[in-house]
Amino acid sequence: EHFAHACRHPLFGIPILLLLMAAVYMGVTYGSGFLDKTLNFSIVKPTVDFISSLALPAFWNDFLIGTYGILTLGFFNAICTVLPILSVFFFIFGAFEDSGYITNFCVFSKRLFEKIGVTGKAIIPLVLGFGCKSMATLSTKGLTGYKEKFIATFLIAFAIPCSAQLGISIAILARVVVSAALIAFGTLAFLELGAGLILNAIIQEKVDDCFIQVLAPMRLPNLKAVWTKTYYRIALFLKEAIPIFIISAAALFIFDKTGLLDLTKRMLSPLIVNWMGLPQDATDVFLLALARREAAAG
Repeated sequence: EHFAHACRHPLFGIPILLLLMAAVYMGVTYGSGFLDKTLNFSIVKPTVDFISSLALPAFWNDFLIGTYGILTLGFFNAICTVLPILSVFFFIFGAFEDSGYITNFCVFSKRLFEKIGVTGKAIIPLVLGFGCKSMATLSTKGLTGYKEKFIATFLIAFAIPCSAQLGISIAILARVVVSAALIAFGTLAFLELGAGLILNAIIQEKVDDCFIQVLAPMRLPNLKAVWTKTYYRIALFLKEAIPIFIISAAALFIFDKTGLLDLTKRMLSPLIVNWMGLPQDATDVFLLALARREAAAG
């Protein structure tokens, strides 16, 4: 009870939030890194070596394990690169949910969200956005008033990363320096708050600021419940993502063999290379992002 009160406290709630964010960062960084190396050593390398030893025609070798192979860029990208990150992140996020911290965080952040034109009632959809943006957007139907619905829906879509995007972003940024993560997420927070302030000033409508929140008791997470939620989230991700990963890799393979990929790279070179300062191969990433952002990030 005392810890729950501290989580909601305007002063003590900040260091607790920062401590939990650091725990997520460290968990995803080292936990997913270990799983990534283990899976690559036990699955990817033996499979690639075996297929290479078959001495298949160059076309089929490239189709399976080439740069745009359906195994290397498709299946293994989902199973051995993206899955370890999401597994660790889903488990940590599930532990936060089961501990009761999420509802206490909603109360803690109430004052901040009121500054951007939404009341405490909109906090739940915004927090849900870090889990699933589609579910969060649907939950805004319970909000009263056009202004609050519009601002909450816009903020969910604008700069809140879903759990898959957030977990992979943490893992990628962790490979650079800590300041990279601070800059990236600080920029998202700045844009989110700035957009909320602007919309709050533009949309003139009185918002009912009545806020009632049922507070779940703070407790140690139930590991069985957390594992169960993690399992179903991972199963749902794999069911949706693996076909898209494989189809996207096959599409890039066909574009590469037909010359369309090189043509696209040359056409986008002024934008990708000259303006954005990225290597020309970054075009592959942006094309994959059209199908699935996790595939591109992986």
